[in-house]
Amino acid sequence: MGRNSLPSKLVNVITSSRYSDVLAVLLLLAVWILALLAVDPIGEFPLDDDWAYASAVRALVEQGEIRLSGWTATNLIAQLLWGALFCRPFGFSFTALRVSTLVLAVLGVLATYGLLREAQAKRGKALIGAATLAFGPIYFALSFTFMTDVPFTAVATLSSWLLLRGLRRGGRAKIIAGLALAMAAILIRQIGLAIPIALALAYVVKRGLGFRRVTEAIIPVTAGFAVQTAYQGWLHWLDRVPAAFGAQVATIRMQLSLPWPTIVGDASTIFFYVLVYTGFLLLPFLIIVYRAESDSRERIIYFGAAGASAVLTVILAAHRVLMPLHGNVLSKAGIGPSDLAPSPALFRLLITFLACFGAFLQVPRLIRGSLEYVASSRAGVEAHQPHVLVFALAAIAIEFAPLPLLGLGPHGFYDRYLIVFLPWLMLILAGCDFTPSSGRRRAVWITGVAALVSMAAFSIGATHDYMAMNRARWAALNDTMRRYHVGPERIDGGFEFNAWYLYDDDYVIKPDKSWWWVMDDDYVVQRFLRPGYEKLAEYSVDCWLPWSSGQVVVQRRIIDTHSTR
Repeated sequence: MGRNSLPSKLVNVITSSRYSDVLAVLLLLAVWILALLAVDPIGEFPLDDDWAYASAVRALVEQGEIRLSGWTATNLIAQLLWGALFCRPFGFSFTALRVSTLVLAVLGVLATYGLLREAQAKRGKALIGAATLAFGPIYFALSFTFMTDVPFTAVATLSSWLLLRGLRRGGRAKIIAGLALAMAAILIRQIGLAIPIALALAYVVKRGLGFRRVTEAIIPVTAGFAVQTAYQGWLHWLDRVPAAFGAQVATIRMQLSLPWPTIVGDASTIFFYVLVYTGFLLLPFLIIVYRAESDSRERIIYFGAAGASAVLTVILAAHRVLMPLHGNVLSKAGIGPSDLAPSPALFRLLITFLACFGAFLQVPRLIRGSLEYVASSRAGVEAHQPHVLVFALAAIAIEFAPLPLLGLGPHGFYDRYLIVFLPWLMLILAGCDFTPSSGRRRAVWITGVAALVSMAAFSIGATHDYMAMNRARWAALNDTMRRYHVGPERIDGGFEFNAWYLYDDDYVIKPDKSWWWVMDDDYVVQRFLRPGYEKLAEYSVDCWLPWSSGQVVVQRRIIDTHSTR
C-alpha cells in the first residue's frame, strides 16, 4: 500500500487542473522551439514590408531618434520600442527583431490557450486551438518577420485574456493590465480601438445597466481614443507624420467614391475570401469542435459541407481561381512573394477544397457556439457567460468593419489581416459542447490532429524555403556589391533590397524598370535570366517542400558595342 502511495499521489498531482495546464503550456513551448530551430530565424535581411519598421528601430537604437519610414501606415510605436529593447544588448540586427516577434508570437499562442480555458474549454480543445493559431501558415510565417501582424495579434489576444479573466473573477489588477495591453495594441495598429469598445459592451452585459456601470464602461473607450489622438498629435508636433500614415482611410474613401455595384461587388468578394481563409486556418479546431446531438444531423452537416465544397471548388477551378485566392503571405510557391517554383495545381486544388470545407463548417459551428452561450446563461451555467460572447462578437465586428471597404487593389485587403480574428472566433466556437460517444470522439480527434500536423508540416516547410530563398538572394546581393564594386543604386535586387537602401517618398516609377525604387538596373538578382543580360553567378536554394526548387541568378546588362552613336 505504502509502495503505491507515492506514484498514485504523483499521478493525482500531474492530472490536477493546474499541473495539466502547465504541462500543456510546456508542450506548446517545446514544439514551438523545435519548429523555430528547424526553420532558423537567423539572417540579416528584411522580409516583406518589415524593412520600413526595421529602419525606425535602427534610427532609435543608433541615433536615439523617433523617425518612422514614409512607408509606415500603422501607429507602430509600441512595436518599435519592443524591437529596440531586443537590439539594445548587441546593436541593431534583423535577427534580433525576428526574435522579438517570435517571443510575442509564442505569448500570443499561450494567451489563446488561456483565452479558451477562460471560456471553460477543455484542455485538449484549448491545446488544439492554440496550436491551430501557432502553426497556421500565415501566423507562423509572419512570426519570422518584424511585420506588425503577429505582434498586434499577440498583444490583442493577451489583452483579451486578461480582460475576460478580470471580468469573470472580479480582478481589478487583471483588468488594468489588460487595458494597458489594449493601449499597446492601439499603439501598434489603430484598429486596436476595437478592444476597449468590446470591453465596454461586455462590462455592461456582465455588470448590468445603470449610470455608474455605463460610466465605468465608457472610461476605457475614452482612454483608447485619447491615446490615439495624443499619438497623432505628437507625430504632427514632431512634424514626422509618415507619408503613408493612415493610408487605409484614404483607400476606403477612394473605394466609397466608386459606383455602388463596384463597392458591393468588391465587398462581397472580400467577405467570401474571409470565410474561405478563416475556414482553412481554423480547420483543425473546427474538426475538434464536434457535437453529436444526433448522428443523422451531424452526417448531414459533414456530407453537406463536403458536397458544397466540392461543387464550389469545381466552380473556382473552372474560373482558374485556386488557393491562394487573394494572397500576400500565402502564395502559389507556399509562403511569401518569393521566386520559388509554384506548387502543383493538384495541391492547390486540395487546399481550395479544404478551405471551402472549413468555411462551410465554420458558419453553423459559430451559430451553434453563440446559441450555446445564450442557452447556458439562461440555465445559470458558469461555463459560457454571455459577456464572453459579446466581447468576441464586438471585437470581430469592429475589426472586420473596414475590411470589405478596402477593395482589392494594391493597398486593399490582404490575407494577413485575418489572423487577429482567429482567437476570438475560437472563443465563440468553444461554446460548442464536445459530447460524442467515445468511438466518435477518437475518430474526431484523429482527424483533427492529422489536419493540424499536416498544416504544421506545410507551414514549417514553406517558411523554411522562404527563408532559404531570401538567404540565397541576400548572399548573392552582398557578394555582387563586394565583388563588382557596385552600390545598391546600380542593382535591381527585388522589393526589400531596393526599399532598404533606396526608399524615397518622392520616387517616380520608371516604365522601363521595376517599380521598387530602382535607380539603375545594370545588375539584376532574380530567379531567371532577364533578356539582354549575361549570367555572372548562380546560387542554389536548399528547399524542403517537394515541389520547391529555385536558384538566384546574378546577371549584368550586356553592353551592345555595335550600337549606333
